[in-house]
Amino acid sequence: MTASGRRAQEIAGFIGEYVAPMLRAHGWKRSGSRFTRTTRAGDVALVRFHSTSPGNQPGVAFYVELAVVPALWREWYVHAGFTGLVR
Repeated sequence: MTASGRRAQEIAGFIGEYVAPMLRAHGWKRSGSRFTRTTRAGDVALVRFHSTSPGNQPGVAFYVELAVVPALWREWYVHAGFTGLVR
């Protein structure tokens, strides 16, 4: 297995053991390393984990991407025919 594959596997283990249970307990849904939560009003919050190379340092490095997509903006985005956004 490559170094990047090992890092991805270690991050997936961290997410599964520590992050996912906490977020699920608060209504978040998981798809891979991405978590989403939709409010009653249709706003969507996203949390996504990405692995990155720590260089020659031991261990694993990652960063967290956060976003909030208001319902009105999301509706316009979908209506305009764009794809790849929050479903």
